[in-house]
Amino acid sequence: MGMIQHIEQPIEAGRRSHSRLRVRLPARLVTVTGARELILFDLGQFGARLLISEPIAPGISAMLYWGAFEAFGQVAWCRSGYCGVSFEEELAAKTLIATRDLDDVAHLHRADDMDRRAAKAWSQGGA
Repeated sequence: MGMIQHIEQPIEAGRRSHSRLRVRLPARLVTVTGARELILFDLGQFGARLLISEPIAPGISAMLYWGAFEAFGQVAWCRSGYCGVSFEEELAAKTLIATRDLDDVAHLHRADDMDRRAAKAWSQGGA
């Protein structure tokens, strides 16, 4: 009789086991080095991706604030104008749902989107 072997499948690098909510909301990140205003770009139960103007050192502890919400974690990575924050505690599903609802009313548009809208309004006789 042959012995049955269990072979573990490696997890593919860069693949998430949980989905993320794509948003574009004003946020604030507070670290021991100070506070900075930035854009919350996507949010998941275990972390967030932030659009930043200046790099933040990976490994630094941080408190992220957006809307009426907050989460404590650690900057996991920083590159190409973005940084990732891993949360110490999993976000509740109700927080993700409320953030999606907040994004419906407070979504920040890209500058080129706003320029397009302004041009369209002007061409249609608007201000």
